[in-house]
Amino acid sequence: MNLSRRYKVFAYPVRDLTIGRYLAAREVDFIGIELDAEQSGKTQQLIGQFREWLEGPKLIGICKHPEDRTVFENLDGYCHAWESIFYEGSSTIDDTGNSESPNKDSVLYHINNVVALPLSDEENVFLESDLHEHPPVHDAICGFVIHPGSESQTGIFDFELLDGWLDRLEELNEGEGLRLKA
Repeated sequence: MNLSRRYKVFAYPVRDLTIGRYLAAREVDFIGIELDAEQSGKTQQLIGQFREWLEGPKLIGICKHPEDRTVFENLDGYCHAWESIFYEGSSTIDDTGNSESPNKDSVLYHINNVVALPLSDEENVFLESDLHEHPPVHDAICGFVIHPGSESQTGIFDFELLDGWLDRLEELNEGEGLRLKA
């Protein structure tokens, strides 16, 4: 086991600036934004706010099929919601707009559910994690997927659960934590 390992965090969906700013301050690696065609204007506004206010996290678009090719220009990657994979980097969309694939220089990540243990031989595996549970140590994963929740009103969010989970992850990254067998 490599105790100097730092587990990455992919938080999604993030729907507001309050939670985005908190996650950036806690040094989350990836923030996922739903790319909903019906809310395209609001989504573009949120991406703009994140670009203006956040430093650090990569912005990852989440959807089943890309509707608007221009949205990818403002993002650092894309999550294929129906394939449980995401990548960091640029992509190419075919002429029909129905197929999108990462370019060669992109880093591909796989998302596994906790019940899918033992994990496959895939590299760059993120494990879905429940904020109520301790993030486990596991040699086959490089990070965790968390679902942070949404603010109840503009600027109002109870960060206690999220803060506790991120504190436990910080301890894990420092070499202490619950170990799962590979």
